[in-house]
Amino acid sequence: MPGIGIISNPRSKKNKQNPEAMRRLGYILGNNGEAYETRSIDDIYKVAEAFKRNSIDILCINGGDGTNHVTLSVFIQVYKDTPLPKIAILRGGTMNTVAGDLKIKGEPKEILINIIQKYYAKESFRMTKRNLLEINDKHYGFIFGNGIVYNFLRMYYQNVNPSPLIAAKTLGLSVLKGFFSKHDPLFEKMVLEVEDGKGNIWKNKKYLTVVASTVDQIGLGFTPTLRSQEHPDMFHAIGLHGNPLEVISSLPRIWLNKGVRPSIREEKISDKIIIRSLKEPFGYTIDGDMHSPTKELIIKTGPKLDFVIE
Repeated sequence: MPGIGIISNPRSKKNKQNPEAMRRLGYILGNNGEAYETRSIDDIYKVAEAFKRNSIDILCINGGDGTNHVTLSVFIQVYKDTPLPKIAILRGGTMNTVAGDLKIKGEPKEILINIIQKYYAKESFRMTKRNLLEINDKHYGFIFGNGIVYNFLRMYYQNVNPSPLIAAKTLGLSVLKGFFSKHDPLFEKMVLEVEDGKGNIWKNKKYLTVVASTVDQIGLGFTPTLRSQEHPDMFHAIGLHGNPLEVISSLPRIWLNKGVRPSIREEKISDKIIIRSLKEPFGYTIDGDMHSPTKELIIKTGPKLDFVIE
């Protein structure tokens, strides 16, 4: 049997803190597959080519949301028209938003042992299918965000030891600043034109953020894209155009799965949107990975992959 392949990101905070635990995954796998640590994009390309050549059945990704995004982007480029193997997210990062949304639970070691046992006992896995987003024909991930989402992560990553607790504190401080200042960098408005796949232009031009996602959560338990699974092979895109206080007052509602107030949002269930800046370039994030500012980008429904839940 072709077996199981593990790709680990030694630079993820969780793996940095416990490199032996990361390497132990390779020991657990033993002769039942292949395990690699990747320290660069070139390393990921080499591993993807080896896994494709060897026709592995399950790709286990040991890192956080950003590692998943970068790894899947490379594998999709390398595999081209060849279907990807089943994907197992091992939750090896500090932020595991996507794994949480997909209801994947446990520590990397526990998840891997379960996969190995079921695979070689020829037992069935509990699976789910999920589309990725395709951004500018080369990046793939679950969650896209600019504006507030990008600005928040930029502040969060300035911390020496980022963690979910630090993320919550960063958000809390930003919310407090938003109450007293109309010019907080977190809430800087962008002048954008947003067009859907049918050529319709969104009504508003000034946005605090535009988010597109194929999962409900975008981090810290916030679920603005509750309609992400409403239609097959589409995603939920939402733009916030209210003032900072209106957005701040909506946060409890979003956290309680009640969505964003209609008065401060535009939204679309679509298979494509185009975002154009009418002024300055905007930075953006895909699954927590930061990308350089651009004047225009195209977000489309990406490939649908098979994910191992249990």
